[in-house]
Amino acid sequence: MKLALQYFAEEIPQLESEKTFTQEDVNRIVTKRLAEEKQKQEAEMAKWEAALKQREFELEAKAILKDKELPDTLLSALKGNDIETFSKSVAALKAYENSKIETHFEGSDRGIKPGFLSHGNSIRQAMGLK
Repeated sequence: MKLALQYFAEEIPQLESEKTFTQEDVNRIVTKRLAEEKQKQEAEMAKWEAALKQREFELEAKAILKDKELPDTLLSALKGNDIETFSKSVAALKAYENSKIETHFEGSDRGIKPGFLSHGNSIRQAMGLK
């Protein structure tokens, strides 16, 4: 059976509203989209870097607290967003703690029972201060 294909072929009308792009137009569009994508990636990278720096700070700060025999819970209470400032806060707290201990030792002359300070460790443990 023979078919006359010319009857099935449709003529494709050319639309006058079709837009053609020059190479310059294409380059400009692609460059714009690449720049937008780069900005998105840079913003995401900055977010990840900030989170990483915060995590590193927390780990270093916890190590400092552990070294000074202080609880990790002080991390959020002490001042400092960088290790240097945080270390100064820890040193000030430790100096205060040492001055209080010296005051207790000096107070033993003034009628404080000798066993009073030995109970301090059990109180610290009960409060989770080590």
